[in-house]
Amino acid sequence: MFVFFKALNGYYDALGSVVRMFESMRKDLENFIQMAEPEDRERYEEALLDLSVKMQNAFTDAYAIALEIMDIFLKVNKGGDRGSCLVEELPSAQGTQQELSEN
Repeated sequence: MFVFFKALNGYYDALGSVVRMFESMRKDLENFIQMAEPEDRERYEEALLDLSVKMQNAFTDAYAIALEIMDIFLKVNKGGDRGSCLVEELPSAQGTQQELSEN
């Protein structure tokens, strides 16, 4: 189990590095736009918007992959998914779930 969480932590660290790299690129592009000729600014602003959209899509996909990995691990080790494991491991959440079921 520890190995899985260590690997998942490594995945998040790598994702964080990519985030910092894209942020740096975005800031550099913003600075470049400020120094650009007025007739070129629109084209550069479109490139910045395109980069922002691609960044958002990439991070959404990467987060979804991490959640799928976690689901697989939990199914193998617990026989459930993220939601069922949370309810299993939190007694107060179980009580709340039972109260909701009764009402």
